Amino acid sequence: MNDKLKEWKKEITKNHRWNTVVTILDGAFFFFGLGFVFEITILPLFISKLTPYKSVVGLASALWMLGFFGPQIISARLVEPLARKKRLVFLVGIGQRLPWLFLALATYFFIRKGSLAGLLLFFVFYGCHALAGGFNFVPWLDLIGKILLPKKRGRVLGFNRFAGGILGIVGALIAGRILGHLPFPNNFSLCFLLAFLMTSISLTVFSFYREPAYPVVKKRVAWGKYFKGLGRILKGNKNYSYCLLANIVLCFVGMATPFYALYAIEKLKAPEGWIGIFTALLLGAQTITFILWGYLGDRRGYKGVMVLSALFAGSAAVLALLAGSIGLYLLVFILLGFYMSAVMLGYMNIVLEFSPPEERPTYIGLGHTLLALPLTIAPLLGGLLIDRIGYRFVFGLTALVAFISLAILILMVKEPRRHYSFLKNEF
Repeated sequence: MNDKLKEWKKEITKNHRWNTVVTILDGAFFFFGLGFVFEITILPLFISKLTPYKSVVGLASALWMLGFFGPQIISARLVEPLARKKRLVFLVGIGQRLPWLFLALATYFFIRKGSLAGLLLFFVFYGCHALAGGFNFVPWLDLIGKILLPKKRGRVLGFNRFAGGILGIVGALIAGRILGHLPFPNNFSLCFLLAFLMTSISLTVFSFYREPAYPVVKKRVAWGKYFKGLGRILKGNKNYSYCLLANIVLCFVGMATPFYALYAIEKLKAPEGWIGIFTALLLGAQTITFILWGYLGDRRGYKGVMVLSALFAGSAAVLALLAGSIGLYLLVFILLGFYMSAVMLGYMNIVLEFSPPEERPTYIGLGHTLLALPLTIAPLLGGLLIDRIGYRFVFGLTALVAFISLAILILMVKEPRRHYSFLKNEF
């Protein structure tokens, strides 16, 4: 290790406690805000007020997936040569939050039930939010990967999501009360406004990160050469490629994800006010398990966490297929919360362990951009299949793809920490 890297590592160690606190508070307020507009329960209900077609509900999830995951490889090429990422993440983060304010105003003044113009406005603002979040994810995760010590990174991110989950539950319960007691569209307008305010507080907290310049960065290369290098990564790093394959298959559990809450309301006759309960159960399950997955991953590796994510996804779909009462069906949201916490924390951390630090943005961007198409197709396909065949067929198909992903992870993916020499100094 050269002198510059030694000095940089001293700065990271010195500021680790400070940056840990900032990470946890940033996550707490960010996910508090998103609890008011939870994409699996609250936003599908909002869209159902504007259109009866389930395929349009699926289109919203597809737009989020395409907007969030699609631009990440472009972002990776642009940010990889930067020694610092904080300023960029902050500026783009403003664009990530403003759409909620614009949507709150549009909903209050213009959007009414069955409004096609209102539906278009929603997709425009939600698309802007997704694009900004997608561009920002690569530099944010690269920043986190550098300023948090590898042996503690999973736990810190686990507490980040734990704090966010606690406040997210509060936000979801408040949203449920708002949706149940205020008339449309004022109820959703208030939820969108609260999402903007809370996520803006998180951005203020983010500005307090201490980020020393990383001393080793790659030089910017031409686009053609950069994209040729992506193919070499996939061919040369088979373990990384197998992990991507498992996650591409796992993306298709998104065929059912946006429709679990609507099924409970339409088929099991749950009151609309129960949206807050569904969201709270899901976020509660996430909250409890984020810390567990962080400790498990830091100690044993994140392949095991990914295996659990596929198992929980398949189990949720099977239970949704079999449950005949709303009481039993509530367990679906708990299993869904287990799955979502495991896949988010597991995949985010395992990607960091596949790549050398100076190439981390490329691995992050490539790993997420390749997921964009299946993540986009899955909710659209789910909505179309529900409109034509029904919920139960989609739940069964979702269980099948989850268990195929589980098999790939168990049989083909090797734990990175026992496979890559550049990780030996970190673990």
